[in-house]
Amino acid sequence: KVLQGAAYDITYQVRAEAEIRRLATRLTTTLESITEAFLLFDDKSRLSYLNREGERLLRRRREELLGKIVWDVFPVGSQSRIHGECQRAIKERVPIEFEEFFQQLNTWFDVRIYPSTDGLAVYMRDITRRKQSDELLRLLQKSISHLNDIVMITEAEQMDPPGPRIVFVNEAFTRQTGYSASEVLGKTPRMLQGSLTDPQALQRIRTNLRRLRPVREEIINYTKSGKPYWIELEIVPVADPSGVYSHWVAIERDISERKEAELKLRESEERAQLIARVTNDAIRDWDLIQRRVDWNDGFESLFGYDRKQIELGPESWTRRIHPDDQDRILKHIERLINGTESSWNEEYRFQRKDGSYVYVIDRAFVIRDSEGRGIRLVGGLTDITARHEAAEALKRSQEELEERVRARTAQLVAANKQLSEFASVVSHDLKAPLRGVGNLAEWIAKDFAHQLDAKGTELFLMMRDRVRQMHALIEGILDYTRIGQTRGSEQSVELHKLLSDLVEFIAPPDHIRILLPPAPIELRGIPEQIHQVFQNILDNAIKFIDKPKGLITIKVQRHPQLAAWQIQISDNGPGIPERHHQRIFQLFQRLDENAESSGSGIGLALVKRIVEARGGSIHIESVVGCGATFHLIWPDENLMAEPENSPPSTH
Repeated sequence: KVLQGAAYDITYQVRAEAEIRRLATRLTTTLESITEAFLLFDDKSRLSYLNREGERLLRRRREELLGKIVWDVFPVGSQSRIHGECQRAIKERVPIEFEEFFQQLNTWFDVRIYPSTDGLAVYMRDITRRKQSDELLRLLQKSISHLNDIVMITEAEQMDPPGPRIVFVNEAFTRQTGYSASEVLGKTPRMLQGSLTDPQALQRIRTNLRRLRPVREEIINYTKSGKPYWIELEIVPVADPSGVYSHWVAIERDISERKEAELKLRESEERAQLIARVTNDAIRDWDLIQRRVDWNDGFESLFGYDRKQIELGPESWTRRIHPDDQDRILKHIERLINGTESSWNEEYRFQRKDGSYVYVIDRAFVIRDSEGRGIRLVGGLTDITARHEAAEALKRSQEELEERVRARTAQLVAANKQLSEFASVVSHDLKAPLRGVGNLAEWIAKDFAHQLDAKGTELFLMMRDRVRQMHALIEGILDYTRIGQTRGSEQSVELHKLLSDLVEFIAPPDHIRILLPPAPIELRGIPEQIHQVFQNILDNAIKFIDKPKGLITIKVQRHPQLAAWQIQISDNGPGIPERHHQRIFQLFQRLDENAESSGSGIGLALVKRIVEARGGSIHIESVVGCGATFHLIWPDENLMAEPENSPPSTH
């Protein structure tokens, strides 16, 4: 038998196959060791390979998935997106990358799909932590942007000029400074500083930052418009994952209002201290919480004590209050502290170092906390001993004066009574002979008229007129003395009717016209006295009017402030010189001494006495040649609401 055969050298082939197996093993080992899931699909979209990380991420064994198509490989809910993207990669022959949340696995994946002629290669990486970090960062940025405090982040480098660069500012920064984020990013925070910024505070900040220490300061910055504002600044260093400090985070709070309040408080305290030094009062500052009382220099100068040697608590005050005043004062102070009132003042006696007591007035103010509790009592003691002694002396003088007035009044009442009685007796004793003389003169003139010549008749008639004048004078004196002695019954008098009747009684000459106030005007008083007031003034005016056409005007209106009437009686007579304006109201004073026009000299004095006895007043205004006006204030307690001004009526 013949055995035939052929031998071929397949060394290269064997080596090539071995190399392929080695490379395949190496590739498989690589794919099994990578930290991403690797899935390989054939041209039928069936899974042909799944590495170990793929099993872990998909939480299924490869034996369950090999040979299955795409939508059976991935969990329910993510199939449509995966299938769609795989189809698009095959169709468009382009790699595709996207992020997807797998609901069933509660995991975020970064998915990358690469098409080939034999199918698809899919890489998947778990990015859940990164997504959570991104969400946390988003929430953090949103929260920072809505803070009222300013947040600024700068690089931690470049401490020397121009300074670290700003990489982030929140919205509060924009609201406070007026700068937009784009205007400050990349620039240094030193752009916010100005002439009022404290250089020493800035140096402390730089020193701490160079030493990588947190720093807290209060400084002045400036807005974009140049307005200064106070901030409370806190800066902390922030390290990167490698532990290297890469940024500074600054939290800034606007404290301008607080600084302004502190400034006002400081100024107020300085003023209070200055006042406490210059005032003569003893200033007491009582801390109700610590039970400590501080006194100023006035405590020593007023009362002689050495502040270093007295009690530190409220006893320095309470123990020196006079025993008779102590209980009253302490009860009032307790009520002030525990109540709602804010101030109190009282007079009492306070003991000096020498044991004597002085009168003081104590003015106290309580300061309360937000819940209304008293925490501080500030007050001052003023020495009023001299004032108190003067008041006591004045009181004694007033009592003595009142006693003297009572005695003098009693004397005047008795004298007036005697005068009235004397006037009544005198008038009785005088009027009887006068009547006899008058009657005798009339009888002689009548019975012996045929024996008397014209001159004799004229003398007897003159005697009769003088007797009548004497009778009127005696009646006037009686009326004057009765004013204030006896009081008639007050009534409401209708003034227009009273004046109309009076004018008819007086019967003025035809060339004199009298204008009266219209009805109704109710003037309250004793009718006889009202009649006397108007009759005497009108008689006086009629007697002296020297114009061819005489005019007398009477006006009455309510007083704007008093319960009284304002009465004006004007005439166009010759007027009265100013030097006689007071004299005409005195008894027995006459400006014209000729027999035809002279009166008794009592009329206007009687008017003044009637008006003043009622509590009113009277005065005259006059210019020589332009007439005169009498002004009367007539009190009327029952004055009703009536029109204040009424035009005069003509009588």
